[in-house]
Amino acid sequence: MCVVSRTNGQVPTDPPLSSSPLPDTRSTNSLNCGLTHIANETAQYIYSPNYPYLYPNDLTCTYLITGPADLVVSVGFTYMSLEYSYYCSYDKITIYDGPDTTYPLLGTYCGTTYPPFTIASSNYLYIVFESDYSVSDYGADFYYQTYNNSYPLCKSGYTVYTATTTIQTLSNNDYPNTYGSNIDEYYLLENLNTGTYLLIIELVYSSIERGTNCAYDRLTIYNGVGGTAPPTTTTTTLGPPVTAEIGLINNVLTNYSSENLPARNLSIPIESVVDVALVGINGLDEVQQKLTTTIQFYIKWTDSNINWPVSKLSGITQLLIPQNDVWKPDIALLNSFTQITQLGSKFMFVVINNEGLCTWKPYQILESTCSVDMTNYPYDTQTCELQISTWSSSSDQVNTTVGANGMAKHEGFVENAEWHLLEISHRTATINGQTTAIFSLKLKRNPSFIVTYITIPVVLLSFLNAVTFALPVASGEKASFSITVFLSFVVYVIVTFDKMPESSDSISLFAMYILIMTCVSAFTLMISVLELRMMTLSIKHKPVTRCTIAFTKFILTLQTKMLCISKQLERKKRLEEIEEIERLHRRNPKTRRSDADDDEDEDDENEAPEETAWTEFVSALDFVCFWIFIFATLAISLGFLIHLSLQ
Repeated sequence: MCVVSRTNGQVPTDPPLSSSPLPDTRSTNSLNCGLTHIANETAQYIYSPNYPYLYPNDLTCTYLITGPADLVVSVGFTYMSLEYSYYCSYDKITIYDGPDTTYPLLGTYCGTTYPPFTIASSNYLYIVFESDYSVSDYGADFYYQTYNNSYPLCKSGYTVYTATTTIQTLSNNDYPNTYGSNIDEYYLLENLNTGTYLLIIELVYSSIERGTNCAYDRLTIYNGVGGTAPPTTTTTTLGPPVTAEIGLINNVLTNYSSENLPARNLSIPIESVVDVALVGINGLDEVQQKLTTTIQFYIKWTDSNINWPVSKLSGITQLLIPQNDVWKPDIALLNSFTQITQLGSKFMFVVINNEGLCTWKPYQILESTCSVDMTNYPYDTQTCELQISTWSSSSDQVNTTVGANGMAKHEGFVENAEWHLLEISHRTATINGQTTAIFSLKLKRNPSFIVTYITIPVVLLSFLNAVTFALPVASGEKASFSITVFLSFVVYVIVTFDKMPESSDSISLFAMYILIMTCVSAFTLMISVLELRMMTLSIKHKPVTRCTIAFTKFILTLQTKMLCISKQLERKKRLEEIEEIERLHRRNPKTRRSDADDDEDEDDENEAPEETAWTEFVSALDFVCFWIFIFATLAISLGFLIHLSLQ
């Protein structure tokens, strides 16, 4: 068993080549793609399509190199000139250690730097040549052949360990200290008694630089000195080194501009996908018609200027880069209440993977306009929208769409005490020529506070308008009572209208109810003042008309019937007649009072009923107004409450 510890990810020494040129064994078959090439000890050439002229664009060409099962194959380059990019994102040659792309990646190459001489771990190598839609070059010229590794990678200077029944330990030379760079160590483990014992190796501790497919530092174990069996490799689980990530970030941002569109083809817009998580509804100001929400965005797009090969960079698959250092869509809230501002902040990051997929998750408190409908206040339901789009880029540059998740509640969603969230919906629309993601929130008010502290007191207060007419005018409190009720309504009018928007297209029914009751209270006050004036009138200066007398008699008769007091009045009238007869019989000539005085007393008694005419009219008017105001208030209040209860 051969154990190889390697800290540079490449074969340590290229095989010696003769000083004479290799024979040119090119054939017409090597010009084609997708062929299988059989390797032998003689080097054979393959060159890219159209070599030595410019290769075509938008081309993918594969070459499968294989050889005898007891040998391994190798490949070397004599010339290469491809379009260069830092991470070989455009035109490139990729080599895999196996018969297809599912096997370990040995390297990706571009530009004019030749790949090193490469030896496979088996009798297969898979080579892929790719070109993009623009910029071509001359291509590459490379050769392949078999390589004899009968005493393969365990070269001179290796250490031999003979296995016994006693457990033995093996470690690299620098252990437990940090190993150095560009070091290759070989260990040959022998089992001299294969008929009785098996050779067992157990990995107790490993701390090796991580890399996809162990592209950099690795420990390789071969089953036999020939290395024909599949190798076993191991790496640490500590993740890529911090220095590797720092270096990668610096390389990514070198010559990178966050102000340029990250597109290689400007005729195709960048797709910006927006998903929204609602963290909480902070409040809805009806007066200013402003909705305040806390939102976390999930915005994704692809930056074609950022990508890197994972296998060459310590297995780093993603980076966290400050949002101000990379390009991001100029997404903003179009229906902002104050001003349009860019999302996010400088302390937030963009997550970018090795293929250029960017994920941005800004956490934002948004203030948006919301047109409210106060008709059914305080049982109203409001629908508010959040219009998200790019504020300067056109749809031909950045196309904003709603993601698969749309808008949903955040896992930490906080309910609002005043507003309940009924429904969330989303759609895409075109506003001012820009594709806009529109998220709608349907909110229902919690009416408990308004009903308890405003609605119920106002309804009860409205019935006090009728109670005003139950107070007798002679008590002196009628006017002051009606004034107090009127001022109470004025206070509620001020409180209610402070909650209403000044420029709303609809009028609140509750506000109209309070306003109507205030007008009724004002009318009650006017009637009370007029009644006080009537009480001071005298029939000598203001005689009572026949209509007034008829009205008074009719109402008083109706009142006596409703109150069931007619019998008592008749009995009282009979007693008064009996007393009058007795008074007349008691009169005689010896009375000290003169006849003139008697005549004057009789005149006063005859005028007394006439002096009470206005008082009786006021009493009748109170009776009528009381019942009219009671029924009117009851009808209006019931209609208002029934309508609100149906909302």
